[in-house]
Amino acid sequence: MKEKNIVFKKLNLKNALKTTNAAFDIIDSERERLSRWFWWMSSTITPNNRKFNKFMLLYLLATKRKQLSHKFNKSKLYDEQFLVFVDDKFGGMVGLDNIDDIKKEAEIWYFVSQLNEGHGVASASIQYIEDYVLNNKNTERLYAKIETKNTRSIGLVSRNGYTPEPQKNKYAAVIYSKQLQR
Repeated sequence: MKEKNIVFKKLNLKNALKTTNAAFDIIDSERERLSRWFWWMSSTITPNNRKFNKFMLLYLLATKRKQLSHKFNKSKLYDEQFLVFVDDKFGGMVGLDNIDDIKKEAEIWYFVSQLNEGHGVASASIQYIEDYVLNNKNTERLYAKIETKNTRSIGLVSRNGYTPEPQKNKYAAVIYSKQLQR
């Protein structure tokens, strides 16, 4: 089998505009599978390309606002996201939410299209984020909140060295974390 060419690009307005149709096509065709894990993929939030574009613009603005707030107050959490391209086609997203420079931790999230599942794209996305953090952030711990029914994601993070933390409550999600080695 031919090895896939996986490229990551920062999510910004320019890159979002270039990929919005391809991204919406994947979300729309895989909505049932993806909206279980991502609220914004619901047909009530992004039922068509126009509303998806509007949502993406608001999402980018909210991300920029968080980043600006962080510049003035280091205790403010912020986010960064990346688009995943597989063989020059949009294949998913990966990102960091709640980047906390004081606690030196961040939440990792990801999704890949069904076409790219089982081909190492999600693992490559996790590895990209870890390398990005090690080279660009002062973050020491990454964590992912994963619903207990999401067995594919549990297997993915486990294969990539994330371990479950003891549950402090009875929520349907477990936190898997990893201490990064510099």
